[in-house]
Amino acid sequence: MLVPNAALRFVPPAKTSAAAPPAPVGPNRGRVWLMRDGKLVPRDLRLGASDGHRTQVLSGDVAPGDAVVTDLKTPPQGDGG
Repeated sequence: MLVPNAALRFVPPAKTSAAAPPAPVGPNRGRVWLMRDGKLVPRDLRLGASDGHRTQVLSGDVAPGDAVVTDLKTPPQGDGG
């Protein structure tokens, strides 16, 4: 299975990820975030080869068809007027 590298680079806002354990550190380790019931959920992975755009997932709690988060939409700032 492959995940986009943008998902591996994604870091949610601090208030969202405060309860998450520290991200894995080391070679061939990474983290993606899934949206579950309106909340961001971290999934730690063991990674394989990459072509620079997508990276192979060797193991972790993510399945084909899971939508990994690559960015969040933020509401416009200001009073709208």
